[in-house]
Amino acid sequence: MSTPNLLDDGQVIESGAWQLDEYAKRGSPLLFEHDPKLSPAIGTIRDVRVDQDQLVGVVHLVREGVSPLADHVAALFEAGSRPGLSVGWK
Repeated sequence: MSTPNLLDDGQVIESGAWQLDEYAKRGSPLLFEHDPKLSPAIGTIRDVRVDQDQLVGVVHLVREGVSPLADHVAALFEAGSRPGLSVGWK
């Protein structure tokens, strides 16, 4: 989900900067385009952790047929047109 490489906006997030305790308490919704107003969560991210300088986790989309948007996103990933995820931060 994230590495300590230069981001498109010119920022770098060092792997040691992630504070995951609060994230785990709040839950881990998977949002489309970072926008909860655009749609409800289309899944969850579990087992979020830093592994060898990378923020990683396991994505679980909602069951097929529950959300047309989630089905669309799954198809994009399966087709290889979405190379990864983007994390949001404040």
